Amino acid sequence: MASSPLVECPLSQAFHEWENGLKTKEKTGEFYENVTKAYKEGSTLGAGKSIEGWADGLRQYLDGRREKSKTFLLCKTLHPFVNTLAMWMESFVNIGQAASFGAAGVAFVAVRVVLKQAENYYETFDKMVEIMQDIQVALVRNANYTLWYPKDKNIHSLLVRDYVEILTFWHRADQTLRKKTVRILAGGLVRSIAAEWKEFSEALHRRSGRIVSLAQNAIDEAKFEKGVRKWIRGTEDHSKLDLQNDLQELQECHGTCSWIFDDLTFKQWYESIEKETVWYSAPPGSGKTTLSVVVARHLAAKGEKVIYFRYRYDDITTSKPLSALRSIIFRLWTIREESGAKIPRGVAEMYQNEVKRHHEYLGDEDKDAAVKLVELFLNQIPKVHIIVDGLDECVDPGCALKLFQRLVNFEGYGSTKWFFTGRRDTEILKEITAIGVLEIPHRIENVTKDIRTYLESRRDEIQLKLCSNCIERVIYASGGNFLYSKLMIGILCDDENRGCSGEIHDELARLPEGMGGCYIRCLERIARMNRSDRQLARRVFIFMVRAIQTLTVNQLLNALAIMIDPHYDDHQPDRVPKLERIKSVCGSLIQLDGSRGTSEGDQHITFFHKSFPDFLEENPVALGISRDDLRCFFVDMKLGNLELGRHCLKYLNFQRYQQRVDNMDQILDKDEEHAFLKYAASFWLEHLQCVDHSQSLFEDVKSFVRSPSFWVYLAVRAKVRPHTFVGYKPIQTGEFRVGKGQGELSADEHISDLLPDWIDHYKPEGPKILQTLHAYTCEWHEVLLSSAEAWSHCILDHAGRELLPGVKAWANKKVRWFVVQLPEGSSTPALTDVFFCKSELRTRVNYRAGGEDHWLEVSANSGKTRRLEKLHGTSSILVRPERLVHPSGEFRIPGLGKNQGAWLIDLKELLGRWRSDSDELKELDGTKPSGGEWRMVIEQRSTQPCRSAVGLHLTCVKTEDLQTIGAESTHESKSGSNSLDRVADNSGADSGISDTASSISDTDSDLSAVDSGHGEDEVQDCDSDCLIIRCNRRLPLIFSWTGGPGVKSQVSCAFHPNRKIAVWSESPEQLQILDLDSGEVKSRQIEEQDGSKKSAVLTIRDLHISPCGDYLYLLVVLADESKDYKYLGSKYDIFFSTFDFRGSTNGEVLRLGVHHVEHIGEAVSRLRPPYVVSHCDASHFYLCLPPFHHRPKLLRFALGNKTIYGESDADSYRAETLTHPIFFPNSTPSRRPRILYRHTVSGEHDELVLALDSLKAPSEESDAASPPMVVRYKIDRENGWRAWNPDEDKEGAHLKQEERTWEMLRGSFIASDQRYKVVVRPRLNYTRKAYLSCY
Repeated sequence: MASSPLVECPLSQAFHEWENGLKTKEKTGEFYENVTKAYKEGSTLGAGKSIEGWADGLRQYLDGRREKSKTFLLCKTLHPFVNTLAMWMESFVNIGQAASFGAAGVAFVAVRVVLKQAENYYETFDKMVEIMQDIQVALVRNANYTLWYPKDKNIHSLLVRDYVEILTFWHRADQTLRKKTVRILAGGLVRSIAAEWKEFSEALHRRSGRIVSLAQNAIDEAKFEKGVRKWIRGTEDHSKLDLQNDLQELQECHGTCSWIFDDLTFKQWYESIEKETVWYSAPPGSGKTTLSVVVARHLAAKGEKVIYFRYRYDDITTSKPLSALRSIIFRLWTIREESGAKIPRGVAEMYQNEVKRHHEYLGDEDKDAAVKLVELFLNQIPKVHIIVDGLDECVDPGCALKLFQRLVNFEGYGSTKWFFTGRRDTEILKEITAIGVLEIPHRIENVTKDIRTYLESRRDEIQLKLCSNCIERVIYASGGNFLYSKLMIGILCDDENRGCSGEIHDELARLPEGMGGCYIRCLERIARMNRSDRQLARRVFIFMVRAIQTLTVNQLLNALAIMIDPHYDDHQPDRVPKLERIKSVCGSLIQLDGSRGTSEGDQHITFFHKSFPDFLEENPVALGISRDDLRCFFVDMKLGNLELGRHCLKYLNFQRYQQRVDNMDQILDKDEEHAFLKYAASFWLEHLQCVDHSQSLFEDVKSFVRSPSFWVYLAVRAKVRPHTFVGYKPIQTGEFRVGKGQGELSADEHISDLLPDWIDHYKPEGPKILQTLHAYTCEWHEVLLSSAEAWSHCILDHAGRELLPGVKAWANKKVRWFVVQLPEGSSTPALTDVFFCKSELRTRVNYRAGGEDHWLEVSANSGKTRRLEKLHGTSSILVRPERLVHPSGEFRIPGLGKNQGAWLIDLKELLGRWRSDSDELKELDGTKPSGGEWRMVIEQRSTQPCRSAVGLHLTCVKTEDLQTIGAESTHESKSGSNSLDRVADNSGADSGISDTASSISDTDSDLSAVDSGHGEDEVQDCDSDCLIIRCNRRLPLIFSWTGGPGVKSQVSCAFHPNRKIAVWSESPEQLQILDLDSGEVKSRQIEEQDGSKKSAVLTIRDLHISPCGDYLYLLVVLADESKDYKYLGSKYDIFFSTFDFRGSTNGEVLRLGVHHVEHIGEAVSRLRPPYVVSHCDASHFYLCLPPFHHRPKLLRFALGNKTIYGESDADSYRAETLTHPIFFPNSTPSRRPRILYRHTVSGEHDELVLALDSLKAPSEESDAASPPMVVRYKIDRENGWRAWNPDEDKEGAHLKQEERTWEMLRGSFIASDQRYKVVVRPRLNYTRKAYLSCY
């Protein structure tokens, strides 16, 4: 291919324009003579006179003159100018612009001449130094634009104009300094030069504005074009669509296929000025690809515009019908760029329309759009030749030819000539005839001639003495088949025992018939080898045939070193075979395939032709092969998968992986030592999924799962196949969407299996293992994806650790997980209370059994349980169901009912639990909004002396929003058939997988986030929130208020430890104090910081009272969507205030101090209540900010309890955060989380407790639920907390992570065109499964 000519640099072009613009009389003098001489010398010397050489010359001149004139005391200030000038020139050279050295000479010499003239006048020289500094600024700017936009003609012309102006100024300044009349008055000289420069600088400034505008347009255009290219590419690997490099690398035997240029049909096609289409068909192995390559190179050598595409059966991308059109579009795109043309308007309009419809990619079903795109680009090209090879290797040649028929018949402005090759298939022949093409006849004599040329050219390479008769015998036996000829010569070369010409003649006389005969001959050669070599060949064939994706040399060598014998429990480096031995044994049947520059170990090892692995998979009996020594080389699908799967399992279970691995990236980078690790971790499941499993195989898998190496496998899998640890959400029958966004798994989302799906057949252990791992992945998949360092936080409960003891090597000893074990037959469990009794952590749980409610108190330390017949003085609350829906469909406050001392919020028993004639209920019911339901936001319990008091904040939620509260904001986008495959699940329904975006789209289009608040059309006089307070056995007190439209809120009340009062604040600067005995409510004014009174999308007002009762703590959190983060995050303003509560009885509640913290956290649109979780003890206030599903942000504020009235301690209200992050289970947001913090009297660690309620399965599936659980974190007493750092802590960790794309989740190990399968199970029902297939 011809290379593009070098672009002349702007200064070089400016020099010519400046010189041509001079009058004859101006082409004299020292300035003109020196700069023209410098240009000529620089252009002649080229690289021999470097840029730095010119710069050193000017520096030496300045340094040499420094002592001779007082003006040169300013010379030091000119060195930066010289450096800038040198950098500017280097920028031209770096981007390959011509005449840069000559231009450099002009610039440096021009500066020297002008300064030389100014050196006799101090004031004038001073002014020239100032002007040079201004020029320096312009040069830096222009150098950057030259580098950034080397092909932008508009910017280039403006830069040239700038340099012409600068040269002109230097020239005029030189002329002014030489005028004798001006020299008399130095002041006049300065003013003259200043006026001259002012005129030029204003022109430079105006052009600078135009350049900036053009540069911005170029940026916008480049961004737009990038989006268009991404849309056209779809989900395909772009490198597979660009075959121009392949065209250069495809081997061509010199002299072959030259007959095509003498063919009359080809001449007619090439020489015609009209549009023509030609095609050439021939049997397999006849050299069609070689012919197409020869034609493409021949046309390119003649300066023609050529586009080449080749369908390939063994490549998913390049075997699709539409891939040819995508490839042609990208090549036409390149030709357009080379011509300087803009992107066709029609293309831009198509893309913009697709973006508006949220169609991210051009799918394989968008055939009309693809054809239209090709037509739009063809209209820009006067003449182009398009060669499409291998029509028969397309998965749907009929579809492809229908597309080409439309393009061939397209009447555009240019001339397009099409050249097709393929087998003479019936379907192809039918469609190609419909197109109406010229056909180049296939003649055996032409192919025979090419085979002869090929064999003659390889005489020196072939280590055999082939006479002319030998060559003719091979040609005759080949029947015009290149492939046969190459293989037979290879067979002769492989046999080292056949050296004399007589033996060669004897062998040629017994040439087998057809390719099958050749392959049997190859196997017979191997069968004559020793037992070790035969075994090696058999294993090579099994691994290569059954490998899910092509193995590299290092991967195959590592796999061959695996010994299934139990005595060999680790990698055996001395058993790794040499590649030379494999080549010697397998001979011409294998070959290395790798791009240039790829090391031998990283190259792929493949069979020499697709027909050989097909041959090995056939039934040898059907082929008439009776010899056992030949049958052993054939590969049965199930037995082959079993053997390769067992080898993968054995490799993963090596001793070197039986311990925790902290440097996973380093291990994976060791291609030779751990080469097979990625493959084994990626595909052992697939291999063992489709075999006849047995008890013995189950025992092998169970042993692996119970070992530490299993967790190494998970760590590797998270690196190479990240999609294993994301959710798969069903969107319609047979289709799933991959969850790209971070967030809690929804109830209907599925997660991938980590073991073969037949494990559950082996009871009782199999189902237990499967269920444990399924629950583990669901809870910790976000952490497993984040980093290997966080894996130690992914813990199992005691039962899980007993079942899978290998996890102990990875477990963090500072994190413990306790799951409440319930009696057999229990259902609908709920965590009602969690508290410390001295150092023992206890939980109280309610559950149903035998139609009645029962209560347990369970120790989280020992697991001991105590059944409670009746609870005294407790305020435990049970929410059943989570959404509080009135059975009549009306919108009412749900009831609180007493059941063995516990208060239930149960909609079915609403009217019976509370008196229907309650004045408070009637009052609230009179202002009820329509079309909504009440939902609990937060629950607050009291301490002594009113321990039985409870406060609930309920909020009104629109009925239509209930399905989306807390769910990810999603963006449905069109997905092509290349990213969707329908398969059957275990119930017979279709299932599939789509890589449609979830939560955050790959496009830049705005998403519509779901908001659980009220819309603008909400009736404003309706109550949207209420606080229910009940103490002892009295009727509940209900206080309602109206929140702003679209606003979420969380209001919690505080109960005084010594007095029977409750306190809450529903609005800024207002404090409500309720007398629990009389029911009287008093309002008090409180002072708040100005920033805490503004409106926000989410408002949290959380109150706590100190244990002594003297201080009131108010937490105000205001959250708004941040424009900088779109829907990734919201800005949280956190205000923590302390008030003196001792004077509350007489109306005085004075603020003592306040602390303000800013944080960018989880997007409000993705939150479910409770929105924040807090805890207060005697010394600190603890606040947990979302995201609760992964890595929350914990803060604590030191309390100013020792504060004297009007004063404060230095450390009061100080904000701190954890030194090391902690991680929450994924289901935390749905489990009504609450936290506790316990300061230890002795020991090195405090304890943070996360208590989680049960997680109920969807009601339509079952009544099953995941039981309540407690996670306990040890926090270092001395170094566990650090001061809040605004720079480090402002942004949440989730914002610093790389945005997830389908490409990232797919992983880089699995070939981009490789289809793979996963088995997925619903989050809350591990017994169901679906089989998904994706690429």
